Order: sequence, then C-alpha cells, then structure tokens
Amino acid sequence: MIAKRLEEICTKLSRASLSKIDEENEILSFCDEVLNDKIVASPVIDNHDDLILFVDHVGNLLTKSLYLVELEPLTIGDAESGEYTFARLPLIHYRLEKLCAMTSKVLSGLPESSKSYTSLVLKKCGSTIAKTYYIYGDEKVKWSTKKCSESVQKLLHSFLCIADYKSLKECLNDIPVSCSLHQQLLKQFLPYMTRERWKLYPAICHAFKKFLLCIDGDALCEILPMILPTILLFTDDYQPFNALNGLNLLHLVLSNVPAAEIRMCGWAEVIHDAISKKLYMREPEIVDHTLLCLLLSLKVLERNPAKPDQCHKITQYDKIFQTIISCINTCTDPKLQRVFWKHMSSYSNVLGITVARHFRDLIPAIEYQLDTQDEKLLVLIFQTIQTLVQVAWMRMGRHSPLLLKQLIKSMIRLNNTKQNTRSCLQELSKTIVLLSTCDNGVCLVSIKAQMSYFNKKYNIFCFNSEKYLSTTHFLQETLSQLKASPELEKHYTLITDLLDAASVSQKANFKANKWTANIEK
Repeated sequence: MIAKRLEEICTKLSRASLSKIDEENEILSFCDEVLNDKIVASPVIDNHDDLILFVDHVGNLLTKSLYLVELEPLTIGDAESGEYTFARLPLIHYRLEKLCAMTSKVLSGLPESSKSYTSLVLKKCGSTIAKTYYIYGDEKVKWSTKKCSESVQKLLHSFLCIADYKSLKECLNDIPVSCSLHQQLLKQFLPYMTRERWKLYPAICHAFKKFLLCIDGDALCEILPMILPTILLFTDDYQPFNALNGLNLLHLVLSNVPAAEIRMCGWAEVIHDAISKKLYMREPEIVDHTLLCLLLSLKVLERNPAKPDQCHKITQYDKIFQTIISCINTCTDPKLQRVFWKHMSSYSNVLGITVARHFRDLIPAIEYQLDTQDEKLLVLIFQTIQTLVQVAWMRMGRHSPLLLKQLIKSMIRLNNTKQNTRSCLQELSKTIVLLSTCDNGVCLVSIKAQMSYFNKKYNIFCFNSEKYLSTTHFLQETLSQLKASPELEKHYTLITDLLDAASVSQKANFKANKWTANIEK
C-alpha cells in the first residue's frame, strides 16, 4: 500500500503547476500517514523492477522534502557580527524530526534483498541524508538541538544498514561508489559557497567542512579543483573562526594530496601565498596552524634545503624562517612567543646545516629570550638550542661560550625560584651538556674554574676538580648547592660578572687546560 501511495505523492510533486504550499501539505500529510500507521510502512515487493522504482520514489521524496528544513540565509549584519538568529528554527526542527522519523521507518521496512541495491540506495538517498546529517547531526551547533541530532542519527543508521556500511566515512571513501556521492554532495554545497553568499549560510559552511574532513587522500584528489576555491575563501577571511577552518582544510589537503599533484596544477604557489598572509595575525591559535601549514606548503613548493646541491641557494624556507625570527623580536604577547618558539625546532630540523646562515639574528634572539621568567617558553627555547646543536653543531662552537654563560645564569635564577618545574631543569641540564660538546667541554670547564676561584674567595661553592670530572656530575652538584645556598641572592651580580669574564681570566684558562687533560684521561 505504501508503494502506491508514495508513487501518487511523487507524481503530484512532479507537476509544475503545484505550489510550494501544496507540496508542503502533501509531504507532511504523507509523513503523518506513515507515522500514525494509516498505511503500512513495510512494503511487500517481490518484483525487482518495482523495488527499484520504490527506492527511486523514496529518494525523490527526500530530495523534494529538503527545502522544508533549509535554514534561511543570515543578514549581512548578522554574518559580520557572528550572531546567528534563525526566525523559523522551531518550525524547521519540528519538520526535520517528522521527516527523519518517516524516512527511518520506510528504510527500516525495506526487505533484506534490497541490500543488493546498494548503489541505487546511495545514488538516490545518500547525498540528501549525508547533507542533513552534516548540518543537524551535531547538537552543539546553534541551529540544532539534542532531539534533532538524535533523529538525524537514527535516520543515518537506517540508511547505513540498507547500504551495508558501518559508518558514513567508510561509505564516502569506498571508491567504487563514492565518486557519484561526492559529486552530488558538492552540487548541493557549492551553489552556496560563492564569494558573495558563503558567509550568509554558516550551516552549509559547517556541513562542507565536516564533509571534507571525512574524505581520504585518494578521493580528495578527484574533487580538489572543485573545493580549493572555497577553502581559500575561508582562509582569506579576516574573522578568526573562518580563517581557522580554512587552515584546517588546507592542512588536510597538504597532508593527503600528493605534492606532485598540487605542483602540476599550479596550486602550490596559490596555497603558500594564502597561508603566509596569516603569519601576521595576532591570534595564537591561528598563528600555530599557520606555521604548521606553512611548513607543509614549503615541502610541496621547494626542494629539501639541506641537500648538498641546495645549500648555497636562498629559498622560501630562508625567507619564512627570517620572518619568524623578526616576529619573535617584535612580539610582546607571551602566548604568541610560545607559538613561534614551539615551531622553531621543526623549521630548524628541515633547514639542517643551512640554519647557520640565520645565526646572526637567531642567537641574539635566544640570548635575549633566556632572561624570561616564563618556564614554558624557556623549555621551548632549550629544545630549539638542542635542535640547533644536532643539525649545525660544527657552526655552534663560536656561539657556545655566550650561550653557556646565559644558560648557567638561567640555571642560577631557576634554582633561586621556588616555583620552578623539574621538566624545565631537566631540559636546561640536557641543553648545557649538549652545547658543551661543540667545543669539547673547554668553555664549560673554564666556567667551572671561574666558580672554583669564586669559591676560594667567598666560600660559597665547593667544586673539586678531582671529584667533578664529569659535566653531568658538575651540573647535578651545581643544582643542589645553588638551591641550598642562602647567600646566592646577595652575590648574584658578582657571579654573573665572573662568568662574563671567563674568556679573559688567565687563572681560569690555566685550570681549564689542566682539567681538560684530566677529562681526556
């Protein structure tokens, strides 16, 4: 009985003379008949052709019904302010719940043999159900509720049982059947994603993003020419929320699409330019995502700068790295400084030995930032120094004396602070040990001599050259003695002055040479 009634409804809806109000009444009355059991929702269809026709009618009804639950566009003022107000939202929710319940009941009533018609069910119902799920399936968005979300998820479950898939993501990434589904979904999304209209439809933008995040690399390559202009629209927007969405989607593209595919179509330069503009924004989260995406875009755009045939060339890597150093020197926001230093290690790793050409600006920035009281920032700086030693140790020797003095001053200051963290001290000790290997420990032993001289004069430290031959033991003992020293604060200025004079002290040099010989033995 439902098949005959459904055919009658679809015939009426196909008439050009039927008004929107009449269409709405026909669809809602049919929903009431199914939900109130006025017609049997479980069709008994033996003929395969009739079954195909029935599934076709279900898909047509769903597609035709979609306008009943479409959100009206925002005004330009609401779109700019980010305040989403939908006047017809209660009515839309009421209709959505009714449509989802009716469709779930009809799909659940299809016979088991209909699983052989997976491609037909996907073609007729897949894009409509997926779009509805992506818009209303998350109860946290402003245009949905918990009840609506549950109704849509129940509908999706019924559809996946018929289509024989465990999840919507699995369905979207099943290559034999997903291509047509992607095309259908994009035909529903892209008309709203123009430069003039996209901000007026936040629900469609949300659904578009959720849809792309479910697609794997192989499927993403096929639709990239269609989706990239919209992603760049998001990225270029001045509102942080939209820019962040765009950067997330660009990260998805750069991580999943082969670099050769991006370069071949000329998209690499466009993507890189769009991302690099976001480097000067003031929101730490956006800058964090920007630096992450920039590194991926550089790997697509440029060859590895650490290769022998690339070492003498100034590349985009160098320009971006120099920009990051400039941003660090001019930035005053502690959160933003942490973001820049967080990515400094990864950029230094990629640059390899060529990072040495930036030492003229980078080393003074490190020395200046080591005076900060922010322990999280200090840990990131220590990790950067460790990376620099690992990738450019042969060029760090001339800078190690100044850096070692600054690091030991930081160690003294941290041990004088009651609220220091163990991780910060461990990173500091590791950094000093690693940095001291750049000149075979000569500078560090020289500093030990200065502190031994200071001990004889002021009786604060007790370093013994026979006992503390190891740099690690020296550091451990220094930490414990500095923490226990009551006169540390009183003599702090004198300690730092002595450390600054390490390179000109003849007595220190004499002892340094003697202890170096002991260490070699």
